Amino acid sequence: MINSRTRCWGGVSSLLSEEYENRMQMEIHLVSPAVRLHLVDLHRPLFYEEENLEKYDVMIYLEDDIRVSPSTIASYLMETQRVRELVGDEEFSDYNIGIVRYEYNFPPDTVIQDNTRHLVKKSTRVYWEHSKRPVFSKAADILPEKERKLLGDGYFQMSNHHQGMFMATPELLRKWAEREKCNFDVVRDRPGQGHQPTEGTQRVWMSSHMLHGKRHCNVRQLLPVDNFATLTVHHISNKNYRRVGKEGRIGGGGLHNAMPNSFEKPPEVEGPSPLLLSAMEMHIEISKSFYSVNMTSYEGIKSYEGILMLDLIDRANWVKDKQDYFALVDRRMKAFEDYVERGGYMVEADYTDLLDDYNAELEEWEAKADLAKSAAKLAAKEAKKGKKGKKTERKKGKRKTKRKAKTNNE
Repeated sequence: MINSRTRCWGGVSSLLSEEYENRMQMEIHLVSPAVRLHLVDLHRPLFYEEENLEKYDVMIYLEDDIRVSPSTIASYLMETQRVRELVGDEEFSDYNIGIVRYEYNFPPDTVIQDNTRHLVKKSTRVYWEHSKRPVFSKAADILPEKERKLLGDGYFQMSNHHQGMFMATPELLRKWAEREKCNFDVVRDRPGQGHQPTEGTQRVWMSSHMLHGKRHCNVRQLLPVDNFATLTVHHISNKNYRRVGKEGRIGGGGLHNAMPNSFEKPPEVEGPSPLLLSAMEMHIEISKSFYSVNMTSYEGIKSYEGILMLDLIDRANWVKDKQDYFALVDRRMKAFEDYVERGGYMVEADYTDLLDDYNAELEEWEAKADLAKSAAKLAAKEAKKGKKGKKTERKKGKRKTKRKAKTNNE
């Protein structure tokens, strides 16, 4: 499915042509789960490979739940060039254009349905990591006078410079590697004593604190006043705004009236209906209807042009449920290799494999629905029997009253 989203049609002689050029080159690297929280370190050596520094215009590191649009990247490159023109080549690497994440503040404990949709009329984007007042002095900072003389009055920075991602040009990466107290090319653990960090988690350290921390690289985060909105990105998981004002969280630390913050897992809750048509199912149905092939040989099949998947797992590392895990990896890699050999076409076995989880969920949902219907019918039957019994009792009561009245009359 990702292959179908990453085609670039530039360079074709006709829009009616089935050929396309300049496809994005993507590689998926499989690594051992044993790397755990240090998965966030693995981008840095890739960024500093000389071939990549020569080949690419911009490097982007981001957490997997951030949506970065082409306009965000274009704004970064444009603003980076503008800063260079303002401060010159010597001081250019003292700065980097920053990013601010947002979420939507939907009612935290309400299921949005037809009868509750009025509750979202005031929902809007919120910068949950920067919820302090007054905004300029607590959440954001105007630049020092010395830097305003260089850059003008069109920039500011966030007081909390964590952004969950960063972008950098190859030239900036090279300069930061040589910068005093920076060594941006060297992967290292977050500062701390033993297992107790002093500057956030490893992902916070690698994405933001190493680069912008005053005791480390001390690169100034810059946000342009006139282009700020294009450098804000959606944190797709959309859950962190719920933390604000709770004990031990943003806005809740040290307050006697902070909302309690529970870390207990809730009981099992009902998820969304599996009757919803997912993107994967739609993609599979399109592929089955228009692209599926039944072949006994691969003669005449065009060579595969698409995403590459590389197994870089160190199998000597400890992995939970090792035997089952590696069996799954081997099965998936074999399916991918067969898919590549077919030139990027899926066959029935692929469809079945991809929809196994969905079909199992649907069967479970249908079984629950059948039980619920049976229970409802039984309850209705019992209720009807109860009503009938009450009616019979009333009739008996009336007959008894009539007999008693007749006896009294006699």
